[in-house]
Amino acid sequence: MTTSEAAIQSGGSDYTPASGRALIIQGFWIYNSNAAAKYGNVKVGATLLSGDEQIPSKGTLLMTDMNLPLLASEKIYVKGEVATDLKYRLWGVEIDA
Repeated sequence: MTTSEAAIQSGGSDYTPASGRALIIQGFWIYNSNAAAKYGNVKVGATLLSGDEQIPSKGTLLMTDMNLPLLASEKIYVKGEVATDLKYRLWGVEIDA
């Protein structure tokens, strides 16, 4: 994560499901390796998933069992309060829509 909102990349370009496909987002986590509590945001389209929670130092924000659809042409964005200390993982299943 960086301090600027950025779309998740796949193969060097912004990831979005192909026409007729959807990604079912099942969950994500954000890890904070900073010495202080920091914010990390995950946004699908215009919907903020991570809320206004600060992630404690050396702590993790974990959200699972989401089953949130990401449709063709929609993007996933990430942004952190600090440039290098927040790491994230997002998982799901891509299906025919």
